[in-house]
Amino acid sequence: MIALTDLVRKKSPPPSLKCRAILPTSGSRSASLWDADSLESLQAWLDEHVDMDCAHDVAPVQEEFAVGLADVSRARAVDATAARAAAAGGKAVDAARDVAERLKVGERAAAVGEKVGAVATAALEDERVVRARARAGAAAAGAWGWAKAAASGLARGDAPGRDLPPPGR
Repeated sequence: MIALTDLVRKKSPPPSLKCRAILPTSGSRSASLWDADSLESLQAWLDEHVDMDCAHDVAPVQEEFAVGLADVSRARAVDATAARAAAAGGKAVDAARDVAERLKVGERAAAVGEKVGAVATAALEDERVVRARARAGAAAAGAWGWAKAAASGLARGDAPGRDLPPPGR
């Protein structure tokens, strides 16, 4: 039963087999509850993957007479809801792709991107922008020079900025 528990925890059963419960005992026999597409597929998977020293008896459960399967029913309902939600999500994605394709969203976005790029390039090449960038660069270089000179004075023990003109002048 330890081998089966390890296999189930590692999620190695195929999608057509779902272990719902493992009921170990203190004796040599244990039980497990499965949802399976067929008894034969469950028997084959158990025989192939669980310790060969174990015997695996597979039988259908008469759920209408069983007691205590409410958790199993809830788990099945959750699985079914998750499957329907995944299918609906896939359909929504497909519909969104169809709409985007019909409206040529990708082509339009590319065209807008090209126009924005052209406007930005033209703005950067504009003489006024070039002059403003040069002034900003010169101001930044002046401020950097002032900061370096002030830091050098501090390192020598001078009073900060005593003999330095204010930045930008």
